Amino acid sequence: EAFYSAQGSLQLHLQVTGELGRKLKHQKKMTAIMRLLAHGSLSDDSYAEFMTLNAGPGSSSGMGIAASGAPDAIAMEEGEDAMSFYDRTGVAVREIQLSDIVDNDVLEKAEFTEADGVTQEGEGAPKGEDPPATGLRHPLEQAVVLAHCLDVQNSNPRDGLTNSQMEPYLEAVIERPLNWMVHSTALLERSWVECESIKRRERGLFQIQALVDQHTTRLTLTQSSAQAIEEADPVERRLRFVHSVTFPPRWELKRDLAQRYASFGAFAGAADIYEELGLWDEVVDCYKVLQRYARAEKLLRRQLEECGGVENATPKMLVSLGDVTQDPSFYERAWEVSHGRYARAKVQLGIARLDAGKLEDARDAFTAALRVKPLLPEIWFKLGAVAMRLREWDTALNAFSQAVMQVPDAAEAWGNVGAIHMRRDNWEAAYPALQEGLKHMRRNWRMWENQFITTVALGKYAESIYICNQLLDLRDARSAERHQQQGTRSNVLQNEEEKKGAARQPEFNMRYLGMLLKRIVLENDSGRALRHDHLLDRLGELLQRAANTLQTDPALFDMLSIYHASRGDGQQVIQNRQRQCRAARAVVRWERTQDATHAVLSSVARYAQAVLEHGSEKQLYDCKMYLVSTMRQADEAVAARGAVEEVCKLQADLEAKMPAAGATSTLSNETEL
Repeated sequence: EAFYSAQGSLQLHLQVTGELGRKLKHQKKMTAIMRLLAHGSLSDDSYAEFMTLNAGPGSSSGMGIAASGAPDAIAMEEGEDAMSFYDRTGVAVREIQLSDIVDNDVLEKAEFTEADGVTQEGEGAPKGEDPPATGLRHPLEQAVVLAHCLDVQNSNPRDGLTNSQMEPYLEAVIERPLNWMVHSTALLERSWVECESIKRRERGLFQIQALVDQHTTRLTLTQSSAQAIEEADPVERRLRFVHSVTFPPRWELKRDLAQRYASFGAFAGAADIYEELGLWDEVVDCYKVLQRYARAEKLLRRQLEECGGVENATPKMLVSLGDVTQDPSFYERAWEVSHGRYARAKVQLGIARLDAGKLEDARDAFTAALRVKPLLPEIWFKLGAVAMRLREWDTALNAFSQAVMQVPDAAEAWGNVGAIHMRRDNWEAAYPALQEGLKHMRRNWRMWENQFITTVALGKYAESIYICNQLLDLRDARSAERHQQQGTRSNVLQNEEEKKGAARQPEFNMRYLGMLLKRIVLENDSGRALRHDHLLDRLGELLQRAANTLQTDPALFDMLSIYHASRGDGQQVIQNRQRQCRAARAVVRWERTQDATHAVLSSVARYAQAVLEHGSEKQLYDCKMYLVSTMRQADEAVAARGAVEEVCKLQADLEAKMPAAGATSTLSNETEL
């Protein structure tokens, strides 16, 4: 209400509208951009009269206009209008341009399709009359616009849309500097907005640095010459309108700059500013991130001496000293000094005990910290992980439940909730927890595998087949990423989700396909309401996809043979048995190891059984020759006696089933060869 009252007193008309324009250099298509239209109803003489009425002789105006009787004031000359006065006094504020920082495709100012007038007739202006002038022509008008910009920030959530709504107010003030303090405030607020933009955050950071440097006479990066210092506005100009805007004190501005440096990773620069301000706790935090533990310890020891020793130290100082010295006794001392109220002391103590492998002590420390400060989702997660390693399932379930209640999108916590329910064979409770975890982390193969086991246990075979396809997709995607990274650099880096703690994904587990084959084909569980034929078709597609992807696993072709046998397709059974034999014999020097030899002879035996049942005359002959070749290559000393006898018996069965004529012609052909 106060903002609108000030606007009405100045007879200022404001309207936010949209116009076609562009913000990028290479942008071809014009889009709608928010723009502030403003004009005041007072003439130049009215502005001069307004300033005279609000500035008594010998005193400073509440709006920043000094009276002509003040000895240190810069007064308006006789016959000079308001605009000439502010043009003469000027505004010496260093405005950082985008081209000064980095050459990108963002324009300094938005370009609009209409070339006439930055401002137009605003809402509420007298109709049928041309306004005497347009635009913001007085610092007080600019101060009111900045107040409305602040109202937009305070009345909306902190997101990109709010920043877009603030930009037209700021641009309207920045495009015409009239006063040092008002212009500095507009640049500062624009910098806060730009620090949240990827392409303009550097300009925003350097602009705040320039606003900080203009309060000093030192040569800095943004104040690099003595001429810039000499041309700076004097104190009397800077103090005008100081109470009409929200420009922060110098130390608050420097602290804000240090915090932004730290958020962007420039901890060294942040530490220097914090040290100038005497914020020693923040200095120590920056040194710890920079791994300058010796300097941090020296600073903390000096602070301890100044405060009278460890007995008079604050809990935060003791915890920081424990961080840099890796001495857990400082954490215990900090907990005692705080009388059990400083949760960070127990948190750091729990982390130290966890690193040392003392799980019980870590659990007790985390529990004590959470009892004091329960809104710590990361510590709830750590407590749950420790409890799982201690097999304290009730404690772990409660900890992970607290974590997901505070952070609903904590995917790994949801996954652990599901894993605990699986441990208890509570499949109905595990299923929704894993579903929620996969909603937020689709590439976590561990959760996919746990969800597969859960769906099989619940009889949701259609979802089980879908999960197997997802696991194959993950395998293909990771394989493609690995090949791409190997083509560009020798050291293959793990992707972002692997860095979060997930182990590297192994090869696809054939056991899952075996579980589906057993449940759907072999057991034929008719107690559940299954669309069996549809499931068989989807299972066949899954097996065929796995066969095309994983061509060297004999177990896969064994499952394909069983599947096709259930569908009555004998030729597909024989074909997959042949592929199983080739996959088994693909092992280098298989005849020298007992396991590989047993796998080959077992595959050959199943191939012969399939041919005996479904094969033609030619296939009988081919199978017999394959058995003869395999037995010649196999070492009977390595092979199991039972397997060799079984293959020999099958070879005799093949010869007995072959027609006599076919056998005679076969022998003659073999002799010719």
